[in-house]
Amino acid sequence: MPETEELTGQVRVITVPYGDGVVSARIPAHRLAGVAVPPSGEEGIHDQDDVLRRALSHPVGSPTLRELARGRQSAVVVTGDYTRATPTARMLPLILGELQAGGMDPARVVVLVGGGIHPPSTLQQARRLVGEGNLDTFDFRLAVHHPDREEELVSVGRTSYGVEVWLNREYVSADLRVALGTIEPHHLAGWSGGAKAVLPGVAGRSTVTGHHALAMRPGVEAGVLEGNPFREGLEEVLDLCPLHFVLNVALDQAGRIVQAWAGHPVTAHRAGVSELQRRVVVWVPERYPVVVVSLGGAPRDGDLWQAEGKGLGRARPALAPGGVLILCARMERGVGDQVLARYLGAGSPAAVRERFRAEEFSVAGFKAWRLARLVEDYRVFLVTEGLRPGDLPGFPVRFFGGLQAALDEAFRGLPADARVYVIPRSLEVIIRYRKEPPGEEGDRPVQC
Repeated sequence: MPETEELTGQVRVITVPYGDGVVSARIPAHRLAGVAVPPSGEEGIHDQDDVLRRALSHPVGSPTLRELARGRQSAVVVTGDYTRATPTARMLPLILGELQAGGMDPARVVVLVGGGIHPPSTLQQARRLVGEGNLDTFDFRLAVHHPDREEELVSVGRTSYGVEVWLNREYVSADLRVALGTIEPHHLAGWSGGAKAVLPGVAGRSTVTGHHALAMRPGVEAGVLEGNPFREGLEEVLDLCPLHFVLNVALDQAGRIVQAWAGHPVTAHRAGVSELQRRVVVWVPERYPVVVVSLGGAPRDGDLWQAEGKGLGRARPALAPGGVLILCARMERGVGDQVLARYLGAGSPAAVRERFRAEEFSVAGFKAWRLARLVEDYRVFLVTEGLRPGDLPGFPVRFFGGLQAALDEAFRGLPADARVYVIPRSLEVIIRYRKEPPGEEGDRPVQC
């Protein structure tokens, strides 16, 4: 279904992803300012397996995976968890096939489901992620990362930022380390993919927390790699315990693979970013009094933990001071993190900010602090069925059962010419504000 549809010359229908479905609303046509659609992009019309095979046959900055596998006694393949859209079940057979072609016994391969400090995947979630058919076909071992099990972590040293790096023992002990991922804009690391599979993917909680403190430094921004301390810090981990090979993909709106890059975890990742960066930046010529944002539905909109940075935070450049920000996210898991829930229960936004300043840095506290600042700067409306008012007891947030009701309330009291800007898939775009859009050459918004 299109993000907007013209019913008549006077009425437009706004439709955005929500969980496994959509939510919609009708508005007068003159109320719609625009929709954040990437300037260009690939359609998922290719043979997805062929896209992967071509990437694996022509790795960037690295020998092929089968060449790397020769003479190695064991391998680990790291993938993301239930919050990620990476098509692990489709990618895994080709990776395992390459390892076998290099002489690696599948019984010596561990597929490690990462997830950083998210609640660890259940066995059922992990099996569904890697594909029941793959478990039946290949004799690999399936493992799940637990960031708080000290006996399953190994220290490999410190980054130049002073962060001690504790990594999953299965990852560290493998002769050959491989990671799967998706490349898309990330609000802290600049772009997902590459080394993010390791940190935060298979890192201990203290390491993830220490590294996330870098998010407070200048240069941390979506789409920015060079001069971004958050990105630099996580890639330093590769010097302490090398990741040997990655397979990263780009997906279309239906979650189908349209491009893939394989090889060295930094060089191949940069090749992917170089191709994608021109296709994700959307310039807005003004800031709007109302913005509707969706993460693109499941699996990303499953909780507030994900929606905070990947949805709410992405809309700021398009929103006028004091404007209404409408987030459409199912959030069936609620807040998604017990520590974040305790922070948000501390009281008013000012109380949350004060607690964050007074306590030792934590990722949950940082997220709560950003939420507190957001609701102080804007009016926040939530279209959700999983989050409840009791989850944000001291925050001036409005809850709605549908997008129509939220938009009707947002426009109440605004001038007749007030307009709404729509961001249907916040993870696929980087919003930049500029009165005049940049030229084709020599004025590129995304640094790489």
